[in-house]
Amino acid sequence: MTVLDYRQSPRTGAGADTGSLGHWLGWAVYLAMSWTWCIGMFLPVLLVRDYGIWGWIAFAVPNVLGAAAMGWVLRRPESSRNMVAAHRPAMICFSAVTVAFQFFFAAWMFYPQDYSWMLPATAVLAAVMLIPASSAAKRVRFEHLIAIAVLLVSLACMFFVVKRTLRSVPSVLHAPVRPVELLALAPVMAFGFLLCPYLDVTFHHARRHTSSERARLAFSIGFGVIFLVMIAFTVAYGPELPFRHGSFVLGPARWALAAYLMVQLAFTVGVHVREATDRLKQSVWIGCAVLVTAACIGTGSFWLGDVAFVVDHRVASPSEMVYRLYMGFYGLVFPAYVWICVVGSPERRPSKAAVGVFLVAIAVALPAFWMGFIQGRMLWLVPGLGVVLLAKLAVPRPGRSRETVGVE
Repeated sequence: MTVLDYRQSPRTGAGADTGSLGHWLGWAVYLAMSWTWCIGMFLPVLLVRDYGIWGWIAFAVPNVLGAAAMGWVLRRPESSRNMVAAHRPAMICFSAVTVAFQFFFAAWMFYPQDYSWMLPATAVLAAVMLIPASSAAKRVRFEHLIAIAVLLVSLACMFFVVKRTLRSVPSVLHAPVRPVELLALAPVMAFGFLLCPYLDVTFHHARRHTSSERARLAFSIGFGVIFLVMIAFTVAYGPELPFRHGSFVLGPARWALAAYLMVQLAFTVGVHVREATDRLKQSVWIGCAVLVTAACIGTGSFWLGDVAFVVDHRVASPSEMVYRLYMGFYGLVFPAYVWICVVGSPERRPSKAAVGVFLVAIAVALPAFWMGFIQGRMLWLVPGLGVVLLAKLAVPRPGRSRETVGVE
């Protein structure tokens, strides 16, 4: 039995496998680049700062395993199609928050460095992913080529940064470690990273276009090798982000690091906007509108953060507080939805009872997560996570007569 306990549906109609598109290695690069965004590129920096190298380990293990597992859990492409059809509103919300999060992070990283031009450049690069293709095969080929280009640029930037920062890396081994707090935080990270991938439309895009064997290869190599290299890079450039005057400041290798951040953020934004608007007519124009709206929301949250929030003694800056607020979606809201509304019946639309339990669980757990993520009192996360886990018991089991949702 898999973690999602999905039911196999017959190979009939539109739900049947229409064949694989693209090489599995191209999908591996695509997946790794789509998942390298402002969580993988920056949360390890904060964790290493606060908990030393063990913070990075607690982040990396569930992240890599949870993302790679999706290629094994969803055994057939039509399982992914049915899941998207059943839970598409939640997946659109996931993409919307993710895109806004990227723009907030870009504003945070680029504006204090006098690289403000990189923010619109990120949007322009993201819009490249919205270029229409004459066929599905050409679209996949284009996406893979862009992903490979992003990987090559990232590796070049890594080489330049690591060359300048290699001597600073051992310092993370001596960072203060607070084992009790880390033990309280680790289950929340595992909860989020094991479940959030099932709401990622880019993951489903890859799964729908790969056979079972290719999916296992793509997801395993994409996350177990390529993505692992990306997040290992954070240990090298973490010392390049000293805290000064209310924000993180890029160090001597700032141009290479800024270019790395820009291409990775742009690719993530582009693929999410494209997939979230893929089924809508004239999706290019709608995608551009979504892109501009998310850019305004993300940038606005950066500026409002500096005005609206009082910095807690455990949080370095108002911008970091906003970053932690965004992280609440991936540590609480989205994994709670998967746990309560998806696990057990992933190919069925959630019942009203399940949605109600989900909303109540979020409301009850939210104060505990606020105390943990924002106030820095990590022990509060234990009862907060417990509330969400126990809420699953209140969800009525789906009746056998309810059919799985088919794709159009």
